[in-house]
Amino acid sequence: MSEAPTSGVLPATNGRALAGMICGIISVTTFWVPFAFVVSGLAGGIVAVVLGHRGRSLAARGAGGGKQALTALVCGYAGIVLSIANAVLGAILFMS
Repeated sequence: MSEAPTSGVLPATNGRALAGMICGIISVTTFWVPFAFVVSGLAGGIVAVVLGHRGRSLAARGAGGGKQALTALVCGYAGIVLSIANAVLGAILFMS
């Protein structure tokens, strides 16, 4: 069997998509931490969304990482929503 020829060129990487994905995953997994959710959940989610959108635009130009950028957007938006819900629920419980 013959192997498919390889060109020896590595695919282009998309650092913004990767960084956004990491921030988004951290945002979703830490939104529940008391008082730290503002930094880790909310701010991390916003950073993930910004980097995800920039990563998607780079991926559209052929840089690769389109799925990572999509993951960054999904996790970033989820982290923002969950952090806000955590803050509202905490305020409601604190008032009662």
